[in-house]
Amino acid sequence: MPKSKRLFIVITILVLLIIIIIAGRNYVFEVAITSGSSMEPTIEHGDHILVNRLAYRSQKPGKGDIIALKIGWVMMVKRVLGVPGDVIELKDNLLYCNSKLIKYEQHSNLPIKRLKQRSFGPLTVWDKHVFVIGDNEEHSVDSRNYGVIS
Repeated sequence: MPKSKRLFIVITILVLLIIIIIAGRNYVFEVAITSGSSMEPTIEHGDHILVNRLAYRSQKPGKGDIIALKIGWVMMVKRVLGVPGDVIELKDNLLYCNSKLIKYEQHSNLPIKRLKQRSFGPLTVWDKHVFVIGDNEEHSVDSRNYGVIS
């Protein structure tokens, strides 16, 4: 095989690889570095995460799923607490979903975590929206602050 043909094949393969990488980065996945403590202890400050941009094209997020969302230019990582039709309420510093007290046993030694925040709700999660919260509830800006997200 002539040298010029081999060079053409190598350059073509490199260009195709670059196109695939750019397309993958823009449409399939994204690498993010977390900042802040809102998802501790599950995700620590400075952790590298891989965000699958296609994960919810064929299914809806479920309760307990960890999702990445953008509010303006800021990407946030939160846990889904409420799905469409759920009724969320914060009263007496306790969080309820469908009139059931939310327990945070998996995140602390306390069976029930009191949240130091004003009461709200009841709030029904709209169709094609979710209610999200950080695992470190006392240090998280989430749906308690900005409402349900699409």
